[in-house]
Amino acid sequence: MNDDFVYIDEWVPGIRWDAKYATWDNFTGKPVDGYLANRVVGTRSLCAALRQAREKAAAIGFGLLLWDGYRPQRAVDCFLRWSELPEDGRTKPRHYPNIGRAEMLKEGYVAARSGHSRGGAVDLTLYHLSTGELAPMGGDHDLMDPVSHHGAPEIAPIEAENRERLRFVMEGSGFDRYDCEWWHYTLRHELIQMTTSISPSRDRSLRCVSQWGRLERNDEVVMRRTGESGLELFLPRTDSTILHDWASDGYRSREEYLFWSRKVCGLACLQSLLHGWTGVRLSMGELLAQALEEGCYVVEPSGKVLGLIYRPFMEWVESRFGFECRIVERTPIHASAREVRPGQVLIASVSPEIRDPDIEDPLRGGHLVLVYGVDGGVVRFHNPSGYSHNSDSASLPMRVFERFHAGRGILIGGAS
Repeated sequence: MNDDFVYIDEWVPGIRWDAKYATWDNFTGKPVDGYLANRVVGTRSLCAALRQAREKAAAIGFGLLLWDGYRPQRAVDCFLRWSELPEDGRTKPRHYPNIGRAEMLKEGYVAARSGHSRGGAVDLTLYHLSTGELAPMGGDHDLMDPVSHHGAPEIAPIEAENRERLRFVMEGSGFDRYDCEWWHYTLRHELIQMTTSISPSRDRSLRCVSQWGRLERNDEVVMRRTGESGLELFLPRTDSTILHDWASDGYRSREEYLFWSRKVCGLACLQSLLHGWTGVRLSMGELLAQALEEGCYVVEPSGKVLGLIYRPFMEWVESRFGFECRIVERTPIHASAREVRPGQVLIASVSPEIRDPDIEDPLRGGHLVLVYGVDGGVVRFHNPSGYSHNSDSASLPMRVFERFHAGRGILIGGAS
């Protein structure tokens, strides 16, 4: 093992474990590739947090029982292969009674790239220290059903209380919950970190396009609050010797580039789709001219720009490029994300502050990003105005992404 990975039972005295995926007792019905022994592995930081959690649990009369920690990528690959096999019904009643195998990915229960594979996530439950019996939780490990969601109304009061006890213990020890699985917790520093994704888009043709012309230029962009509900983005240095080659992007002048580069995040998302899904190659200046003609932006006499205006934008890209569009309104990201899949993306309205995901009290909306994948509670997206290190294939936990999300956007599918 890597030096940072250890057997958790050796570092957290008194913890119990039952590594489900090393046994026949899991949703695949047999031991899973990559699990060579009935032991649970995690990082040293995970162990430190679990020691604190064990102490908190003991103070209220409970112990911790682990089901999973570090998950090898070949185990994740094994899950994906299993999900494509014909249904045999052996584990369906217990683990996924109301969905098919293929729906596990869409519903967020199985992920192509798992947070477990970084060693900073754990599946666990509580047991009574006095009797050794498991605390009733309203469903077993890996019951892939809404009854396993936090806040599920169908469970008994004592089961809801026990879930709250586990949440109290874990969140008080530096973990965050996963909304769809009461047993799944991830170290908080794992959740808040935003980096270039280790798992690129399944549709590898979708590249990130910078609204400023090139990704390196993004690092120079200044973002500044203007009152309680406003933000402005601008380039502080506009000397011609260091300015982006605006003519190569089809702008007619330096002034046009400086004015519109702040506004064309949605067109940058569209340009990514055109490059990935079609043979159309239009410069940003050419796209902007068409968008203005179609009423996707409106410039008021004061110079204020309204837009991107969704409905004329949708009509334009449908008629001009053959895409299929559907507006999303008043919808949290966990709901709209169910529609994201290869060949269908979400242009989502977020605050431009999303490039700094640990910012306090962020605004919502005012900027557009291209969400191309959601799995394991993680949103994967291209940010036309992120920093150079987190624009292309950025990833954020769904709960963190939601802090910046305005609950609206446009679902776009390739031409059928």
